[in-house]
Amino acid sequence: MEILNSLKSPYFCSLIQNMIMPRNRNIVVLLALLAAFLLDAGNLVAQRNSYKIYKKDTINRIDGKGLKQGIWKKIYDNGAVLSAGNFKDNHQQGLFKYYYDNGKLKGTAEFYNDGINCSFIGYHENGKVEAKGWYLNEKKDSSWLYYTDDTVLVSLERYKNGVPIGAWRTFYKNGKMVQLVTYIDGKKTGPMRQYYEDGHLKFECSLKDGVIEGPTKQNWYDGSIRFEGFYIHGLKDGKWTTYDEYGKILKVEFYKSGDLLEDKTKSPTDSLKKKN
Repeated sequence: MEILNSLKSPYFCSLIQNMIMPRNRNIVVLLALLAAFLLDAGNLVAQRNSYKIYKKDTINRIDGKGLKQGIWKKIYDNGAVLSAGNFKDNHQQGLFKYYYDNGKLKGTAEFYNDGINCSFIGYHENGKVEAKGWYLNEKKDSSWLYYTDDTVLVSLERYKNGVPIGAWRTFYKNGKMVQLVTYIDGKKTGPMRQYYEDGHLKFECSLKDGVIEGPTKQNWYDGSIRFEGFYIHGLKDGKWTTYDEYGKILKVEFYKSGDLLEDKTKSPTDSLKKKN
């Protein structure tokens, strides 16, 4: 870089003019082009071999090929570390750590196979596990589990290359299931069930591409039927019957493509009003 700096000096330029220009203007032109080339090359090297200094450590280095190398950190505005980990040839390697802005650990990610595979664990601020699962090519894969800050499992999800698949479940704090829904190729397709906190079935239907299709039913707290009917392409169709908690029929309706055709019972009973 000292050579490059000397090329910029007024003395060097004057020397070229006084000694060479009277003899051969072409040489002057060639030297000027050479100086410009060296300056550009120096700037390019400086840009491509970049890094930062954080608390006397060299971080966030990019080599001459434009690839991330060594320790990389992201920093909050308050100066705290947001994330830290190691790169090799632009690939994440080994353990990465993520932090809350107060310095507490927020998550860890262990990278394998040149950063293609990753196991992740997320933490609540109290240090308890919040989530854990796998990434494949930066997309969620396989089973993912989610927990409350007092370690209760609240959700179980499954993915294939970032796409939801299989049975997804959510849970009450007492461990009973809230909902079961099934995914095929990222779309809700198959049985869906919802439950009361005591475990009794609350609602059930079938979905096709996220739309209710076929028979459906909702129950009272004790498991007796509250209403039942049929959907076609997400619209009520055919006979729909509503019951009170004792099994008495309150209402019978007939639908066609979501439109009410006939209502055989004009108003609900007091018992239904009380339950609502």
